[in-house]
Amino acid sequence: MKNKPHQSNGRWWRDTQVADHFAVSRPTVWNWTKDVPGFPQPRRFGVQAKRWDKVEVLAYEGDEPGYLQ
Repeated sequence: MKNKPHQSNGRWWRDTQVADHFAVSRPTVWNWTKDVPGFPQPRRFGVQAKRWDKVEVLAYEGDEPGYLQ
């Protein structure tokens, strides 16, 4: 089976997609959810799956000029 690049077309992003978007590691994304006020929180889908709303992530990025530049 071939590895597929992370798809970002859908509404809900995995931690890997959020990390790729900001060019950081997955643990950094999880730390941000705990430590950075206003950073979008993931939603629970089922028992283990958590996803971020792509719209919220992009809106946060727009609301924080220069935050990750």
